[in-house]
Order: sequence, then structure tokens, then C-alpha cells
Amino acid sequence: MNSIKKIYIESVTPKISYSGVDGGFKPFTIYLNIPENGNGCIKQLKEMMHSRFGIHRNYAGKPESSFGIELNYSSVNCAETLIIGDKTPVGIDIENRDTSMADEFVSEQYFSDGERKLLEDKSFGDNKFLILWTRREALLKMIGTGLIDEMKYLDLRDGSSIFPDKFLEVVDVTYDYYYLKTFLIGGKYVISYCCADTEREFQVVLLGGESELTFNY
Repeated sequence: MNSIKKIYIESVTPKISYSGVDGGFKPFTIYLNIPENGNGCIKQLKEMMHSRFGIHRNYAGKPESSFGIELNYSSVNCAETLIIGDKTPVGIDIENRDTSMADEFVSEQYFSDGERKLLEDKSFGDNKFLILWTRREALLKMIGTGLIDEMKYLDLRDGSSIFPDKFLEVVDVTYDYYYLKTFLIGGKYVISYCCADTEREFQVVLLGGESELTFNY
């Protein structure tokens, strides 16, 4: 009998520091570059990682390395983010509240009944659609598959959830525990990240400047 695969989901206020890329990197770190904070150097960091660790992409486009280094990348408009893990898979997604998405169509196609009810509840604020969407992206990127119809069976509201059987029929879910976290930075960037088998918090390194930006939900 297969064990139950569980997802722990929460909104967080991550630790933040300001830095540039100095030729090194730290596991359990999210590097973030947004236009409001000046020009960062995510591109240089990605090039260094690919060169040093022989990173390549698998059939689904997920970056992989034979040295146990895990990373994932996401961008929207001119904002970019890179997450680095350590021997366990990671996934990340960033979206901009100013970017128009067909909320109603997407939610009907890809969200669970419970999630659609949450979207109808105005007391939860304006970010809930992008929160749920970035969580899907981060989770599926961590697992290593692209967007699929079966993601409509997932329920990624705050709390805990299990992978439904209809999802497991088409997706190979390796680990027993997944941790999915979301934060909002600068008032308009929604970021979700996912990792397996570790509750460890990831530190956010904001590249390219020292202006204070608020984290909120």
C-alpha cells in the first residue's frame, strides 16, 4: 500500500538580506531581482551555476545536476528569481499583480472547488488568485512536470493537503512530504516556492540594491 503524500502549505515572511553575486552561492537561498531595486545579476549567477555544476535540463525542462545541486528559475516581465536547494528538489514561481491573467477561465480549468470558493470570498484580499497559481507552478516545477489538466484536483489553500488519487495516477510523486510557501514582496510580486522533505526556511537575497521593501500577505 502506498503511503499518503502530504503537502504543507503556508504564507510566510522570509528572512531577507541585500547582496550581489560574489562567485559563490548558498543552499537554501532564494536570489531575487526586481526592477524597483535596481539591476541585479541573476543572469550571471545562473551562468556560474551551469558552468560549475554541469547543469542541464531534463525532458520536462527542469534543471538537473549530477553534483546534487538543485535549482529552479522563474521570471515575469523584468523580475527574476532563482532558488537553490541541496540534494532535494526545489521549485519556484513569481508573478506580478500588474500582469493581466484570465482569472475566471484559469480557475475554472485548473482550480479545485474549494479554491474557487476562496476566490469568491472578498475578505481574503486581492492576491489569492496569484497565490494559488504560483503554488501550482512551484509544486509542478519541483516535481519536474509541466502544467497538466490533473492539477485541478490539487487543493493548495493554506494548511495541509494530500495528493489526490487522480493526480497520482499521472504524476510520479517521489517524496512523502512537500513544503509549499508563499510571500509577497514590494506590494505586487507574489512568489511561491516548494521543496521536499525539509521544513527549513529559505533566506531571500535581494540583488542589486539596498532599498527596503516590505513583505506582506
